Amino acid sequence: MGIFKELNIRKSIFSLSLILMLGSIIFSCISHKKEASKNSSDSIKPVKVIFDTDMAYDWDDVGAMAVLHALTDLGEAEILGMGININGTSSNWSPNTINVINTYYGRPNIPIGKAISGGTEIDFFGEWLSKQGFPSHLDSTWNVVSLYRKLLSEQPDTSVVLISVGYLTNFKDLMYSKPDKYSNLNGMDLIRKKVKFMSCMGGRHPEGGNESNFQDLLGYSKIVVDNFPRPILFTSQQVGLIHTGQSLLNTPKTNPVRAIYEHRQSQVHPERIEHTSFDQVAVLVAIRDASKYFNLTVSGTNVLTFNADSTVTNNWQPHPESGHTYFTHKNKEVVTTEIDYLMAKEPKSKKK
Repeated sequence: MGIFKELNIRKSIFSLSLILMLGSIIFSCISHKKEASKNSSDSIKPVKVIFDTDMAYDWDDVGAMAVLHALTDLGEAEILGMGININGTSSNWSPNTINVINTYYGRPNIPIGKAISGGTEIDFFGEWLSKQGFPSHLDSTWNVVSLYRKLLSEQPDTSVVLISVGYLTNFKDLMYSKPDKYSNLNGMDLIRKKVKFMSCMGGRHPEGGNESNFQDLLGYSKIVVDNFPRPILFTSQQVGLIHTGQSLLNTPKTNPVRAIYEHRQSQVHPERIEHTSFDQVAVLVAIRDASKYFNLTVSGTNVLTFNADSTVTNNWQPHPESGHTYFTHKNKEVVTTEIDYLMAKEPKSKKK
């Protein structure tokens, strides 16, 4: 019996050692997995962006802001500043609209610039939003050119992505700006040095035609597209013809993005909250690799024509190579689902 007892003790010791060894291996694997995940997260460099909008009539600009803030919460983007590229009654209310949304996402101090030239737009939801009691912390606005020059001068070379979801007025003024206290470079050289590319919602590709963001009545869009010194990635009208926004109904009523969508829904298409997604797509491809979602053109030039009636039409020419690119859908459902998810994502600042 003594021999059997000793064997049992040895078996128990062996079993305990085996358990401890397996536990050590499992713990090591978990630790390496966590460390790999941490390293992967740490290796992501947020894309530095300047967001330029014609916040006035259409409300996909609002949805685009929701997507941009969600991507910022995910660590994929860093918002340097925002600008309004229109004048008129909308410019009186648009800064507050932008700040209300920024405040909701926990970023009330993002600087906002106002256009110094260009056309006018009538406000369709900014004044209404200002009367709904949403928190806002807007103390002042910038001359948009001064703001953009300051922001660009402070960034590493070729690190900033410009997002244009409206008229190209502000970028025309930036291109032809003179050296100032922020940089001794003129506008063209400053853009050439600091900007990686522009994501521009504008045009109809490849067949061409008339698209609203190019219709500034002054030909500024043609000036920018013809002379911009860095690559431009164009989101065409056809690509934006997907409908998103249903997911906003799952967000709190304190969400100003939801409030604007429901308000404009009641005015324009009461039967559904979903709306076209031109500007959301332009944000998505500014931050993430566009080839993940879309088929990209290889080369070509987006040729704009300023017509006698002050309209602008575009026509895609396969040659020469100009740094211009447009894209078409691989799978509309995938893009729609992703945008809907990002638009309704709970702000990081509100998570407990």
